[in-house]
Amino acid sequence: MLKVWIGLSLALAAAPAAAQEAPQTRRWLGELAGGGEAAPKRIVVDAQLSPGYEAFESQLSGWLAVLDPALGGDDFSETCVSGRCAITAGLEGGELAIAADLGGAAAGPVEGRYTFTLYGQEPEKGTVRFTALDGAAPGLSAFAPPDAVTAQQLSGWLDILGFEQGFTNDFEDGPPGDRERRGLAQWQQARERAGGGLILADDLAALRAEAEAEQRRIFWQNIQGRGWSGAYPAGTLEVASGAGPDGVGRRFSSAGGEAYVEFTAEPPMTDEAWDAFVEARTADREGREGRGYTRVNDDMEIAYTEGGKNVSEVYHRREGGVVRMVLSYPAAEAEAWAITEPATVRAFRPYAP
Repeated sequence: MLKVWIGLSLALAAAPAAAQEAPQTRRWLGELAGGGEAAPKRIVVDAQLSPGYEAFESQLSGWLAVLDPALGGDDFSETCVSGRCAITAGLEGGELAIAADLGGAAAGPVEGRYTFTLYGQEPEKGTVRFTALDGAAPGLSAFAPPDAVTAQQLSGWLDILGFEQGFTNDFEDGPPGDRERRGLAQWQQARERAGGGLILADDLAALRAEAEAEQRRIFWQNIQGRGWSGAYPAGTLEVASGAGPDGVGRRFSSAGGEAYVEFTAEPPMTDEAWDAFVEARTADREGREGRGYTRVNDDMEIAYTEGGKNVSEVYHRREGGVVRMVLSYPAAEAEAWAITEPATVRAFRPYAP
């Protein structure tokens, strides 16, 4: 199966708008014809149109979903000029280019052309027909309201089901972004739903119900302390205690103590102290098998195997201090923790105390 990663430029022939105008929702269904079997057949553009910075310009940003075949989608944010629409889609293994004039009212239908190229092969050429979407796209449920879910809610539901979206150091909550939409597209494809990352009402309800059922099954417990919030599987880690000899933080262990998670808040660090700390924690040492680490500025995750245990450490350095989470469990139980470990890591976030 070909996986699509698409960045696009679309232009609307609207007259220059006042800078104070609120963004307007613009949605189109694009039907592609004339290409080979591998080329996309249907795409949906779910976008916000804003005034541009110069005359004849507008700013279009949002999400493009590939529906047939179900190839996922990608986010975009592009400047549009004089109603001309130029779409350049960078694909995994190829490229999709579309040219069309969508018009200021976006009423359609609008005819255009496209070229689809798999690397190392001759380009396939065809036509594309855009139609404005006033409601649901054919074969899909209605779009969810803009405030139906936040980025952190959607990310949490996906994480607990094994569709985690990887490291992030952006902890501001708001509408779902490209990170969450990619995870949603994976869930939709796994459940044989042709959403491509579109936030649809029926899909959102089904995803939420599935995630909440899994959270109940493992007794997923939300928790917070000074400068941090997190979650952990209380069905496995049911014994609560202080994290350290001074009782600072929280620790939750399995009945036999073989697995545990710790949450702590520690004093602030200078830039130099933080750099030295990161270097020490990530350094190679005898008996440790590295599984990798990621650091972006003041946020770091590190995972390794040592002494027969798999360990994940997460650190977030802020002005008020450094918050830390450590999860440890027997390496022989890695399969049982395959989903719960990353879900616990992703749930740990800093906030201003």
